[in-house]
Amino acid sequence: MNVKPTYEELEQKVKVLEELLAKSKQVEETLKDTEKLYRLLFNHSPNGVLIIDPETARFLALNETACLQLGYSREEFSKLSIFDLEADQTPEEIRAHIADVIKCGMSVFETRHRTKQGNLRNIHVTAQYTEALRKPVFHCIWHDITEYREAEKALQKAYDELEIRVRERTADIVKTNNELQKEISERKRAEAILKDNEKKFAGIFYKSAIPMAITAMKDGRYIDVNEAFMKVMGLKREELVGSSSTGAGYISSESRALFLKEYNQKGFVANLELPMRVKDGKWRRGLFNSTKIILGNEEFFLTMVTDITELRRMQEELRRYREELEILVAERTKELEDKTRNLQEINTTLNVILQKREEDKKLLEDRFIANIGNLVLPYVEKIRKNNLDEQQKFCLDTIERNLDEIASPLLKNIQQFNLTPREIQIAALIKDGKTTKEIAKTLGIGEGSIDTHRKNIRKKLGLDRASNLQSHLCFLE
Repeated sequence: MNVKPTYEELEQKVKVLEELLAKSKQVEETLKDTEKLYRLLFNHSPNGVLIIDPETARFLALNETACLQLGYSREEFSKLSIFDLEADQTPEEIRAHIADVIKCGMSVFETRHRTKQGNLRNIHVTAQYTEALRKPVFHCIWHDITEYREAEKALQKAYDELEIRVRERTADIVKTNNELQKEISERKRAEAILKDNEKKFAGIFYKSAIPMAITAMKDGRYIDVNEAFMKVMGLKREELVGSSSTGAGYISSESRALFLKEYNQKGFVANLELPMRVKDGKWRRGLFNSTKIILGNEEFFLTMVTDITELRRMQEELRRYREELEILVAERTKELEDKTRNLQEINTTLNVILQKREEDKKLLEDRFIANIGNLVLPYVEKIRKNNLDEQQKFCLDTIERNLDEIASPLLKNIQQFNLTPREIQIAALIKDGKTTKEIAKTLGIGEGSIDTHRKNIRKKLGLDRASNLQSHLCFLE
């Protein structure tokens, strides 16, 4: 015979179950907060965050930043795979890389992706082989580092996984004892999942290569920081946590005012450059990305910081170098202009000298022709009055005629063809209608030589065999 529990026993048991139920509700609230935190980290991350199927290389989930990086809409992106975006590796190399990631569990590498517009972007990828959506997946973070590469000083920051997967299950709590027992069992399972996800989030936050800090929104106090943040600031955790973010290790009061102004205008902070105080009070340049997170009833900033001091220093050196180069170019240009003016003056002087030379040459030619008429031809006339035989008369006529032709247009015009003195003699006789035999007898050379000279004269004057040499010589005169 079964003994029924007393009223006091039932009341005590109900009390215990109610306490377990209250604790389960608390676990459920904590689970919801954790899910909100993950969704904020996923959706508001300044980097592309994607979940990829290792078998098909297609995208199962991604945030808006991934779409903006490559210029695709979310609908367009969902139809693509890694093979459509990769610009450096072949499909075989991509499959081999996927196999390596599965084998090793994680890979951090740099590659290039092609945007929708066809441009190439340098992408730093952190790929983690894990499990999500009830299947093995790659959890990837894409950080666009194109601008750093163009500045010739890569600021490579590896992104570790930011994976938090929280499963929520709620149900109505029934009043009966059996229903309460079932709900308590479900809550215990949810609590175990929550603890597991809290461990995963802690691993992502503390081990991430991205410097991150959680600060109170109302007063700027540090709530927590990761190792990468401490490394950038050069400070230990105990020197940061609990202290004001406007003290050593963060930003000035003026910079925090700019930070809050940016957040109040946009609802987040994206790529805001501010000076930051690090170890020993030294100042460096930081690039801040921040979003609001809510844990319980309090609001916090989750802030990621990139140290760009060296990048700005390099840009400043480049600016100074350009200024110095412009000064050198201006000085060189002035020097060349001065030299150009000097050359122009020299050229003007040379032109004057050349003009004077031409005038002197003309004067010399006129004098030469006058001297022939005054000093040579009269004596030729005196010789003609003597008794001369036919050969002597012919030679004298030739001398007189050649003297006349020295100043003739033929001699002046024929000089441009570079004829030899013998060729000029023969050309003058040809112009006068002398035959080859007559020319050979006059000059005392063989008729074959006269024919050779005729050919050379034709060649230098540019005449073919059909052209009349005598007519062309008369034309030149």
